[in-house]
Amino acid sequence: MSLKMNPSLQGQVLDVVKGSVATATLFLAFIFLPVFGMIPGLFATAPALFFTLKSGRKTGLLVVLATSVLLAAVADPPTALIYLLQAGVMSMALAEFLLRLKGGARSVVYSVAINLLLLLVAALLYGYYTGAD
Repeated sequence: MSLKMNPSLQGQVLDVVKGSVATATLFLAFIFLPVFGMIPGLFATAPALFFTLKSGRKTGLLVVLATSVLLAAVADPPTALIYLLQAGVMSMALAEFLLRLKGGARSVVYSVAINLLLLLVAALLYGYYTGAD
């Protein structure tokens, strides 16, 4: 009895694995290499963005979620949260605007605005719940 998988589903699973491993590698280099890690950090959004545009929104979201789980297991949960706030939201927002044909420049501006707003809300919530000024 053979366990055969649908070829398109098999390709999607392979895309999720490749994307999450590539993203986690780039983001861990960003976290653990102080000066040289900035360059891989710039490209941490690229694998999820690529696989979202190649295989669809569901695959891109699965890449982001799998990367978060992988980072939480390999490093620690705060690293996964930092990834979600910095690269995860940016890659999903940028891919969404590109899929909606908003153009390159507008997609980047809208994605950065959403990411900035989310980081501001996260900082305000952190300050409120910890009592920091």
